[in-house]
Amino acid sequence: MDIIKRKIRRAIVSITMLPCFVVCAGAESRDTVRVADFGAVADSYVNAVEAIQRAIDACREKPGAVLSFAPGRYDIWPEGAVRKEIYISNTSSEVECPSKIKTIGLHMYGLDGITVEGNGATLMMHGSITPIAVDSCVDVTLSDFAVDFERPGGSELTYTRVAPGKIIVGTHRDTRYDIRGRRLRLIGEGWCTEIPHCIKYTPSDRHFQYSHDWGVLSGCDVEELSPGSLQFDVPEDFRPEEGATLTIRDIIRREVGMLNIHSRNTRLENLDIRYMHGLGIVSQYSTDVTLRNVNCMPDSESGRILASSADFVHFSGCRGHIDIVDCNFAGAQDDVINVHGTNLQVTSVNGEHGLTARFMHHQSYGFRAFHVGDTVAFVNPATMRRDAIAVVSGVRMDKENPREIGLTFDAPLPAGCISPGTTCVENLTWTPSLHVSGCTMTRISTRGILATTPRRITEGSQLCGPFFVSVSD
Repeated sequence: MDIIKRKIRRAIVSITMLPCFVVCAGAESRDTVRVADFGAVADSYVNAVEAIQRAIDACREKPGAVLSFAPGRYDIWPEGAVRKEIYISNTSSEVECPSKIKTIGLHMYGLDGITVEGNGATLMMHGSITPIAVDSCVDVTLSDFAVDFERPGGSELTYTRVAPGKIIVGTHRDTRYDIRGRRLRLIGEGWCTEIPHCIKYTPSDRHFQYSHDWGVLSGCDVEELSPGSLQFDVPEDFRPEEGATLTIRDIIRREVGMLNIHSRNTRLENLDIRYMHGLGIVSQYSTDVTLRNVNCMPDSESGRILASSADFVHFSGCRGHIDIVDCNFAGAQDDVINVHGTNLQVTSVNGEHGLTARFMHHQSYGFRAFHVGDTVAFVNPATMRRDAIAVVSGVRMDKENPREIGLTFDAPLPAGCISPGTTCVENLTWTPSLHVSGCTMTRISTRGILATTPRRITEGSQLCGPFFVSVSD
């Protein structure tokens, strides 16, 4: 069914783009790099990560090329994948995950004008991995493929029978477990759920909501009645709704669903993103991002209801314009769309032209939040007023202390408006406008859209203002 939907979408896109094809050369006239020519064999179930990476690297010498997949399934394991240290906003603290080494399935680095044409292929991920990173690229388009996980990081347990003192749950076929000391453990490919977070879906009202049910079940004796059917001995007064489903995942965000970093004009079109570990599709310090006909939801035939451990799409410190059109989002344990910057607190003033600022959010630090030429504002957090602005002339980062950044400015600091330990520094240059239209959002436990930017925000044709929050069930 999903294949038919993708073909229909491709046909619609082809029709709407017909005038451009008449005027411009088609994809046939561009260089085509086929992953099959580098050893990636569809439906072989062998690890294709190194072969696909060789094909991606070949595109670096061919600006404007098409990276083409034959239809089918491509399995991607962490073994042989690119590993790179990347500090990503809103992911993990020093305690939660000291290492910032990311394992990247498809690492698209330094590419220019490349289109990834999936032709309906499925990229099947294994283990703990960031499926795709668009890193320091210009004009990259990802189109017409699906991303999924053989063992999603979210586990799903459905109440099939509820009686006093006894509860039977059925586990989804993609959920793996073992029983140790009569306690249930949720396990995966090279990982287990150690610090769980639980959201419950109740079909009677179709709501995703925070739940303490797993806190009860995880402390109760359990036995396996048959594969995928588990009976728990529970307190007499524990009476959840039959048919309700618990979605459980680990809170540590070691990887993200997709990363778009330090890139310009990135387009995601006609994609099916069926599951994402950690934070979802993250764009960080990138310019102009488009999502069109992107479905972030489980495959309709999978029987799963969870598609992301946290936000679906997350924009941190971006600029230019964000366009999200005709997308569908279903089943996230956090926001659908989150747009924000990162304010740092001034810790000291260094002469007339300089200061030191500190990352204060426990899960956001270590990345270059300012660049030479950026305009910044000095913000009073008590009033949220911007008391003065300045232009950055120098940036100093310390690898030994990734929480702090030294800044110098092209003019003396404004007198009387900077108070170390209180004043914050906001980067006004790296703030985007946002347009959202034609999108559906459901099975969301928090907010539909959370946007904080001083620039224009529109939903459909309506101006929403700088702060727009929409809540969906």
